[in-house]
Amino acid sequence: GFRLKWTIFFLRSSGTVLQMATSEDAKRKREDEADVEAKKLCTSTPASIELSASPSRLGEISELRASVQQGFLERWPQLRSWAEALCAQGEKAQDELLYWENYLGKPGETVKEQFSRQIREDFGNMYQQLIEAGCCEAEAAQATNSEAQEGLCELVKHLLDLMPAEGDPATSGEKRFFALQIDVNQQGCIKFHDGRRFTTLRIQVPLHGAGPVLAAPEDVDWEFWEAEGGLLGFAQDDQEEDTDLSAVEEWNEKVCKSETCTSAGDLILLRGGELPRPVLQRFPLPSAEQLEAGSCRSLLITLDQVTEDVKDQLIEMHMDPEPEEETNECVTVSQPNRVFCVELPSDP
Repeated sequence: GFRLKWTIFFLRSSGTVLQMATSEDAKRKREDEADVEAKKLCTSTPASIELSASPSRLGEISELRASVQQGFLERWPQLRSWAEALCAQGEKAQDELLYWENYLGKPGETVKEQFSRQIREDFGNMYQQLIEAGCCEAEAAQATNSEAQEGLCELVKHLLDLMPAEGDPATSGEKRFFALQIDVNQQGCIKFHDGRRFTTLRIQVPLHGAGPVLAAPEDVDWEFWEAEGGLLGFAQDDQEEDTDLSAVEEWNEKVCKSETCTSAGDLILLRGGELPRPVLQRFPLPSAEQLEAGSCRSLLITLDQVTEDVKDQLIEMHMDPEPEEETNECVTVSQPNRVFCVELPSDP
């Protein structure tokens, strides 16, 4: 009887351990499948947008221009809570962190090592920035803690792994470089725009706040878009001009009546380059709470694959506050129910 009871106990215990091991194996398998399918998007032929509720749907993306993998950040839950704490500091934490492969890099550094080092340096500086802006030490430490920095570096490395290292071999085969942007509480352009000129392939991950709003090519009124030149047309004579937020909403609705919204934790993959009719995108219009607070609450990671010419021009554009040529439009919120319109440098 004792042997029988021990045997039953052993079998039950073994079954529990086996079940736990099987569960972990299944989880790792799902994550591996998600990574494999995400890589497929990076090497597939363009077409349209699809929301991929499960990783298996990404296996059918051979004709997609863009895909949204929902819930991508479930494996990094600590990053979501950290991003919320950082963004809660509002304007005090507002920042735009920009990194380009080989730019300010150290001899012998890989792109992963370079970006990781620069991220740690910038968030180390952000601690002092928050203190000087009036945050208490506990808030500043929570918003810039080293564990979160390492998690962010690991996420960036993972995104780099999803990108083909040398560009799409089916095209010219020209070497591509990586450009990384981390926007903290930044209000981006709220009008639909065509960003393909700046990238051949783009990955975006909103850690906090709503993600980009996308317009599929088949849902865009291209006749209206081309007639308007893709511009609202506010800044005709002056470089800057205010106008009503409602005018931007109306213009966006004329461009596209059926939008694809993304959320915090999603993985957005977009094709750029020489597409005849691309996916358009814009930042979400600010909520009433954001207008009242005077700043948005969001953290967005954007990883681009760019040509060397585009990389050099982007560096010059961001390092030079007064570019000579101005033809492209960016519209952001400047005050409650008003927008700020400014022209950007001409296409690289």
